[in-house]
Amino acid sequence: MIAAPEQPGATMVHRARCTAAPPRLPADDPAIFDMDLAGLADRWGAAMERPPMSGEAMTGADRRAQALGVPGAQLMEHAGTAVAAAARALAVRTGRWGSGPILVLSGPGNNGGDGFVAARRLARIGAPVVVGFVATEARPAGETSGRNWDPLREPIRSAVDLIRRAREAGVPVLAVDTPTAVDLTSGEATDPVVRADLTVTFHRPKVGLRTRRGAALAGRVLVAPIGIPAEADRG
Repeated sequence: MIAAPEQPGATMVHRARCTAAPPRLPADDPAIFDMDLAGLADRWGAAMERPPMSGEAMTGADRRAQALGVPGAQLMEHAGTAVAAAARALAVRTGRWGSGPILVLSGPGNNGGDGFVAARRLARIGAPVVVGFVATEARPAGETSGRNWDPLREPIRSAVDLIRRAREAGVPVLAVDTPTAVDLTSGEATDPVVRADLTVTFHRPKVGLRTRRGAALAGRVLVAPIGIPAEADRG
């Protein structure tokens, strides 16, 4: 085997890369609220370049992360903060930032909790926010989702048809993790389904959002890191 001579400075550069601090996670990175969509894509480039995973694999990674000691509330805070930064960037790009309230429609699961965090973060930076809890229950059942719901105002009840009408009227739509009714693994959708302008998904790209159907409904996709450790990541 013949080894090429080492270029001057190559070892130093390699060591610098190996010891560089990992990028800051969304809830610890206030600079993301000054970025446009391209800036967020660049900021989260490492997550966006990871191999895609199924919805089931993501559920497993989330559970293993919590078993390893990462609090679910912490994962939710990073996810919701990423959504808030992306919502601001989308509103700025479409000329709607500051022109009216941001409507957050959330269900009772963890993605709903992400929406409640996003609403709180958006309100914190001065955006008027209206939150609708779309469920048969009066309050989210999950402990973490419920805790993030309790600081918010009384919700309005709405459904996918409202989102459709809003989009038809030119209101940009952001989906959290996946557009409503789009399967993260297959990309197949059931009716009624949401067509988003932007989807923020988490940790790794999802195979369902790369299918023809899934990609058409997801719009532009950002992948935000939320702090799932490598040892929790399989599949």
